[in-house]
This record gives sequence, structure tokens and C-alpha cells, in this order.
Amino acid sequence: MISIPQCHAGPILATTDGGHTTRVVLRTPGPVTSIGIASGGQAWAFSFRCSSAPLCDQGTLFHSGNEGRTWQPISHLPLDALSFADESHGLAVLPPNACDPGCDPFASLAASADGGKTWQRVETPCGHDGPLGLQVQGVSLATRTRGWLLCMGNFSQTGRPPLFHETAHKSIYSTDDGGHTWKLVLAVGASAANGLPRRGVPLGIAFAASGVGVMWENFGSQYLTRDGGLHWQSLEPMEKENGLAGSATNRRLALLLAPPSQVIGRPNTLRLTETSPSRASLTTVRTWRFQ
Repeated sequence: MISIPQCHAGPILATTDGGHTTRVVLRTPGPVTSIGIASGGQAWAFSFRCSSAPLCDQGTLFHSGNEGRTWQPISHLPLDALSFADESHGLAVLPPNACDPGCDPFASLAASADGGKTWQRVETPCGHDGPLGLQVQGVSLATRTRGWLLCMGNFSQTGRPPLFHETAHKSIYSTDDGGHTWKLVLAVGASAANGLPRRGVPLGIAFAASGVGVMWENFGSQYLTRDGGLHWQSLEPMEKENGLAGSATNRRLALLLAPPSQVIGRPNTLRLTETSPSRASLTTVRTWRFQ
């Protein structure tokens, strides 16, 4: 998930050339913490509203059906890691203690079948038992039926989520029925597995229908998979940058990164990078610097 930065307006940018140039399509009163897109010009964006109101009313989910030319608010349920397969079917992460559709001290998964207007909680294999229990950390719905789930849990047995420079349990699951059932693909616990080390706190995943995907981390690295999450390859040195967001198609994968020292608060440098399934490195597409 993307950490919510200091309160500030959040412009949504659109691109038609892979990020080399962008244009502002919407300015929101609060920071934009998650974006999802689907074919046919469909787009969704969640804008966090900084206030003392209950968590269930701290933000707005916007939808555009015309490539960002116009936007409409459709929900106020707090959502993160938005992922839509088409104009109707999507999955998202409900933050801890989201008021609707039911309080939960852990992050959980929600599904929508009406383009994000309404959401229902979905059972996941991420367990909540004990200090090592895993919780939902990210989700990627590549088609109406095929998707992937990222679970994360505390490794140091402190009874809280992993913090800076800690290790974390990481589990990847896949679904072939739109999230009704999940199958374990890979689990990283007491030792590394298939290219994923213990070190690093995973924040999100993005997959294409072919099984090509990326995972981004804080205090770890950024990773590429070519086989649906079974094996992973690091894309840059450990702790070089922190991942903020990612996307994946069958031919192109992108990651938005920030220097580790800027993970708290509002980053003053962002780097948009890209790679392909045939490469194991990142190329800079564009860099933003803020005052």
C-alpha cells in the first residue's frame, strides 16, 4: 500500500506516451493514495480527506469513463491498492478498522461488481492468528477471473506490523475465479525463497494476465516475476529506493520510486521507471522534483 503523506492537494496526471509527458486531468483537495485503470478509458482514483472524521468518511473514490476528461465521486469507503479488470469488476484493500462493511483491526480485501459504487468484503487466506498472522497488503486483478494477492506479516514477533529495516513474512496467492478461492504460490518466512529475501517490507504488487508482475518494497528492493509469482528477480540493489506504486502489462512494467530518506512525509523527488519481461533492470522514464 502507499503510505499517506502529509496533507496536500493531489493532482491526477494522465499520459499517452508511457510517462514521458503528462497532463493534469483532476485536482483533488487531498492526496491521491491509489489509482486503478482498465481498458476502454476507465479510471479510478482514491483521494484521502485529512480530517478528524471517522475513518469510513476520510476520502472519496472518483471514477472516469472517458480517459480522465470528467470524473464523478462514487464512494466514500476508504480503499487502497485499487485494481480493476474491466469497467465493472475490481478488488481493493480495506485499511484497518474501515467502518463499512465491518470493522477489522487488520487490512482486508473488498470486491466490487458495479464499477466501484459498492463493495463487499472477500475472505482471503491471509491469517489473523497471533503476532505472525498475515494481513492483506496488495492485490492485482489482471482479468475478470485471474488475479494475485500479497499478504504480509510481522517477522520479529512484536505483535505489530513490520517497521523500518525489519523483515517480514511475504506470501503470494493466485486466483482463477475472481477472488472466490486462492491458491498459495510462494511463501517467505524464516528463510528466503525463490529470489525473495526476508529483508524488506512489501507494499504492493501488479500483474499482467500472462503472469508477468512486479513487487515493490520499503527498505528492501523491487522485484520482477515472469511465472506468476513463483520466482522473483531483484531489479535494483537492496535499500536503494522505496517503492510507491507499480503497474504491469504483458510487455511493459512500471514502478514509481522515492529515495529511502523521503519515505516519511511528502517526498521531494519521485522517479518513474520501467522494465520489460526480458530485462532485469530499471530505466528512468521521468523524474519529478518538488520544493
